[in-house]
Amino acid sequence: MLRPLDISAAGAAIGVDVPRNARSAALLPALHRPWCVAVAAGLLLIDKGTVTVGPSLAGWVSAGESDILAWWLSGLRAVCQAESDRRSPQGMAILVLVLLEVLCQDEPPTGHELRWAVRERVADDDVFYDGCGDKMFRQHLGRTTDDGPLGALLALLDLFGAVVVGSGGARITPLGRWAVPQLRAGMPHSAGPELSATELIDLLVASGGGSADLQWKLAQPWLAARTPEVAARELLGAAALAPASSRVAAVEVVDMLDESGLPVWRELADQATIGPHARAVLATFDEEDPALAVRAGDGAWLAVEAAAAALAGPGPDEALTLVYEGMPGFDVYARVGAVAVSGHPEAEAVTQALTAFLGSGRPRTIDQVHQLKVTLLGWDPPIWRRALVPSIASLGALHEVVQVLFGWDGDHLHVFDADGEYYSDPFMSLEETQDEFVTRVASVLTRPKQKIAYRYDLGAGWRHEIMLEKVVDRGNGNTRPVCVAFENDSPLEYPCEDEPEEPVPFDLDAVNRRLAALDGDL
Repeated sequence: MLRPLDISAAGAAIGVDVPRNARSAALLPALHRPWCVAVAAGLLLIDKGTVTVGPSLAGWVSAGESDILAWWLSGLRAVCQAESDRRSPQGMAILVLVLLEVLCQDEPPTGHELRWAVRERVADDDVFYDGCGDKMFRQHLGRTTDDGPLGALLALLDLFGAVVVGSGGARITPLGRWAVPQLRAGMPHSAGPELSATELIDLLVASGGGSADLQWKLAQPWLAARTPEVAARELLGAAALAPASSRVAAVEVVDMLDESGLPVWRELADQATIGPHARAVLATFDEEDPALAVRAGDGAWLAVEAAAAALAGPGPDEALTLVYEGMPGFDVYARVGAVAVSGHPEAEAVTQALTAFLGSGRPRTIDQVHQLKVTLLGWDPPIWRRALVPSIASLGALHEVVQVLFGWDGDHLHVFDADGEYYSDPFMSLEETQDEFVTRVASVLTRPKQKIAYRYDLGAGWRHEIMLEKVVDRGNGNTRPVCVAFENDSPLEYPCEDEPEEPVPFDLDAVNRRLAALDGDL
């Protein structure tokens, strides 16, 4: 990513006007898209914070048609990934592919009929629908924009020369037709039973780290052809000597087999790379055998495992966050230093990557705090609280914070709605919700004034609006949430009509003592 200080210079270099005080190149498509294309196609090379001429540009004069097509496709994929939702990393590429496929028809539909044709093709395929994600599905297919149905997608493809948009509708070009089978080859697809366990794991990794539901659907045909115990044994056996990213993908699928995988977890509890995972899983089932209990050092080993997998996916910032959360040490440098003695086979690579990231000067989520305004909706005069919450906190932790801020007792179901993506406690088994404990506040609240909804007690319906006011430096090593301002007292959670009571006055000091006492770093 371009650093904020470099945005103006990069814009000037290619003739793009950049607003004063622009905070992110990602919010400037005219700059961000060519940057993504140039990096992905090898026209630019980034090494330790410096940009130089890439190998593709150096060899441009002698490049053949196949080379240029490959670079073009890499650029299109890079832009699609950059503009996809975090929870559906292939969402934009899926919509682009399906739109191109529809336009390949002899008499392609136009206007609203084109939108419905794309909607039906995506919705008919469970794997595609999950890969696209509810948010992107609604954003691009659920409504008409000022540019008409599918206006943003058509404009992107017109920019890349894959379609031509005119008064009579959109027409696919020869370049667009060429791209269809290329894009199709990189899309998520279900794993046939004939695949080996290694091939299945590769498919799961290539799917881009989608939701657990997507991973499960991809693996279903393969799993259905085997007993759960055989499937678990094949997957974990193949993952034992694989890279961390592959091992984590395999472990997640086997973990979804629940108790059916327990015999295999017990068999592998002493294995070098699967053992720490096995002992952690067995601990959740209250395994009584002391030989299978979690061992000293397992937590640190698994933290390095997760960080190594993150380096192959989300990147070094998330990897650093996982090390910061899971490793011992006084500060972040000590925790990164502890990676080297974790015994993990990728410890050296993780240490080198995180050391380079720490020295790059790039923003680090572990150093940031989200200033949130949490408003209880439907009350006049308004009732709200302003709180500082570490940016790395999970939505599960934010749930605990809101409970304290408003004096709720936590005995009821709750759900977060982040632009159509729903999150809750996985043990509540609410349908179509994702795990709030693996979703960070920073990942769903990314820009000032952005809002998410939080509903507590789905019967009584206490509705809250949570708005990001700004992101500030954490400072002073504080990892605890704190309430800094409020307006009006909270209503009674269980009012009694026969014996009405007055709300308990809001006590800022008492609330902050309760916030400081929440379990674990937030």
